[in-house]
Amino acid sequence: AAEQQADMATWVLLLVRWRALKEAPGLDEPALQVLGSEACRCLARAASELGRSSKTEQLLNGKQSDLLERLHAWLTTRLERSAEQEAGCKALPPTPNSWTTDQGSCSHSGFERLALEVDAVALAGDPDRPSLVLPVPLVQVSSDNVQDYHQASVALRHCVRGCSLLMNQRKLVVHADLHIVALAQHLFFEVLPLPLPPSRGVAACFWRRMPMYYETQASLVRELWHLVQYFLAASLSLPPSTHHHAVRLLTLSSAAAVLDAVVRRIPPHSQNDLARVYSGSLRQDMRCAAFCLAEVPLAESTKELPLADPRAQELRSNVLDYFAGAGDSKASSRKARPVFAFAGMRLEPDDEELLHRLALL
Repeated sequence: AAEQQADMATWVLLLVRWRALKEAPGLDEPALQVLGSEACRCLARAASELGRSSKTEQLLNGKQSDLLERLHAWLTTRLERSAEQEAGCKALPPTPNSWTTDQGSCSHSGFERLALEVDAVALAGDPDRPSLVLPVPLVQVSSDNVQDYHQASVALRHCVRGCSLLMNQRKLVVHADLHIVALAQHLFFEVLPLPLPPSRGVAACFWRRMPMYYETQASLVRELWHLVQYFLAASLSLPPSTHHHAVRLLTLSSAAAVLDAVVRRIPPHSQNDLARVYSGSLRQDMRCAAFCLAEVPLAESTKELPLADPRAQELRSNVLDYFAGAGDSKASSRKARPVFAFAGMRLEPDDEELLHRLALL
């Protein structure tokens, strides 16, 4: 039975070679096509009988063996002729005299004719260039470095740069949106101090006790605007949850409080019309009230939110205290006029008044 199986493996290899050359040009002789089809049927029938039989009897009769021998001779001639006609290719090795198979071996003679000798590396082409991932300097945003307005501006600039790198590499950095939200939250929760209401005094508030120059003020406003844009784009792309909603409200409220305190400062040795009108410090506006950001219903919005962090509870109280007393000034007894309420599609009277004053300067 082992010799019969070895012979069958040899004929299977022969038919595989015949199938490989079936599409070759010049194979239009009806006799050879009939020969190959009949040889396939004979071999299939012999293989099925070999699987059912346990005797070492000859399964191929004389006629079938003659057909297979003729097919073997034709294939050998066809292979040699094809090898001579191929230009620029190496000649195929000569056909072995016998088709033998070693017992216990998986190597069969003639398998080198089944594959063309081509350069696989050339077919694959040039490899794709790996993506370039720039490192994000998250550790540069530290609370130990903020001692004055310049250092606060530098911390904001580092935070904006980190958010920009994360946003532009969202497909390469895992959880880039979460990193942006966490970076902005860390900046306003731990790094930048919140402004205090005017009733607490000038010396107690970080944003009023030192002179702020125009360049630093413009840099702070610009970086705050960029950071809020990145934060909104990242936070709104996250799945909605009560925790993310609480972080978004507190972070945006803190950014609004810092922006209000920065815009209200009048830089020395320079003329900032917006700061003078917004703070109500113009000489002709002594009897006119200052402006402030419209009060956001933060108390009602965050009353039932899960604020497990004690720092978040403290931040919420400080933001509410600041907006409750923002805009109060000793130079004017009138209450500050809230702007940017966005209650409807039209400008409010206070918004029109602010634009009117700026247009007159």
